[in-house]
Amino acid sequence: IENGILKLVFKKLAQPETINGLTRQWSTGMIHSRNKIAVDGSATGTYIEIKSKPAAGNGLWSHAWLLPEDFARDPNCPVQRYTLKLHSFNGKYPDVSEYNVRSRLSCQISADALSDESFIHQGINHAQDFHVYGMDWYPDHIDFYFDGQKVHTSTALSGNSGPGFLILNGYVTADGLNGRTYYPYDSAPDATT
Repeated sequence: IENGILKLVFKKLAQPETINGLTRQWSTGMIHSRNKIAVDGSATGTYIEIKSKPAAGNGLWSHAWLLPEDFARDPNCPVQRYTLKLHSFNGKYPDVSEYNVRSRLSCQISADALSDESFIHQGINHAQDFHVYGMDWYPDHIDFYFDGQKVHTSTALSGNSGPGFLILNGYVTADGLNGRTYYPYDSAPDATT
């Protein structure tokens, strides 16, 4: 924390590290509220927001998202019941916000996933200043907000909520996980990152 601001740092490692067979060249910061503060949809809505200034640069991602409080506690269930992105930011495209809701009806990695992914071009560079990203969670829908204005509504998590915990993190794609790129618009870090 510096001057009252939490900084999640992206840092290029002096020497690559291999952990569980994966080699990485970067480290990033992360905080979460697991087992501390649980969030879920209520009849009157549950509103949460963050004020952030995400990192820009090729290969960088910044996230504010929720996972179920019971995430990864069942060894027979390889996937979480839902992921809920309050805000997702790809540093290669500083004018785009992503709001993503993914819900699963079972523990199978299959077509039972309901997904609602929305990319919103807001015409501003998110990384140049702080902005407020909000989410109002009801049992049958979730409203997403940018600087106080509603920008997206999703029903993909309807009826499949359950308490979740908030995660704030960043990660580096491409060379960050053995050269794998997970999204078609990812890019490798370069000299400008």
